[in-house]
Amino acid sequence: MKRIRAFLIAMHPLVAAVICCHAFWMAVSQRHWIWLGPLLVNAPTLSLAVWLVRRGRSGCGSQLPVVLLCAWLGSAWTLLGTLSLDDPQPLAWIYTAIGLVGLAACLLWYFPQYRERDDGPRPGQRLPVLTFQDLRGNAVSSTSLRGAPAVLLFHRSDWCPKSVELLRLLARHRGALGRRGARIVLISADSDARSCRMADRLGVPLERWIDPDLAAARQLQLLDPGGTPLGLELLGHQSDTVDPTVIIIDSLGDIRYVDKAGNSRYRSEPVTFLRVLDSAVPASR
Repeated sequence: MKRIRAFLIAMHPLVAAVICCHAFWMAVSQRHWIWLGPLLVNAPTLSLAVWLVRRGRSGCGSQLPVVLLCAWLGSAWTLLGTLSLDDPQPLAWIYTAIGLVGLAACLLWYFPQYRERDDGPRPGQRLPVLTFQDLRGNAVSSTSLRGAPAVLLFHRSDWCPKSVELLRLLARHRGALGRRGARIVLISADSDARSCRMADRLGVPLERWIDPDLAAARQLQLLDPGGTPLGLELLGHQSDTVDPTVIIIDSLGDIRYVDKAGNSRYRSEPVTFLRVLDSAVPASR
């Protein structure tokens, strides 16, 4: 099921783009407004993707009513266009149906309602000893974080727009985080070269640790098997990925905050990190 979901996430925007281009060409060549229906149904998918990449809200829920309205208006437009034609256009209905089915599947699979995750680390626990690699390929242990609070971000990769946007938000709040003495560590399964390129492109001077085999993610129960969109394996990404997760620990290594996203729409805001760090005074032992 997850591979089907990954295939949908990878292919639906591409299919929507092809449909929009062909529907526009048919509208110009045939000079009939029925083709505006498929455009209204399929174009919002592309607009939503552009919004996520360029504007980067912590959730795209505010855009969903507009997307759904356009989808229903497009369906009604196709119906009215069919009734006005002596020769109905089956292809217009096929394009409209593809857009509706794809949007419905994305809403059910890719944008489900937020749910709390019961598995994985919890506040009050001691962070277990985990082993990673730095960008030079040297082994680094989570025990090296003790002595100062730390924000650990397990993120999917540079293919996930919301993970990239979270890095941008962290860059804007890095000064406030630094004044609290917090180390910020971004953790993913990306290769050394890809991690360096993404950090340089975003201009985010943060620590980057690599979990090459997702062993740490598996130990923390953050693994999302088969969660990478289908086809990205050809670009060097693993088929398995992680549930985007934020873990904040105090200077003793005790977990003070966990946000394990049950939904790709939602991410923690850096201001939340600041509040947790302000209250992260290690308990006496």
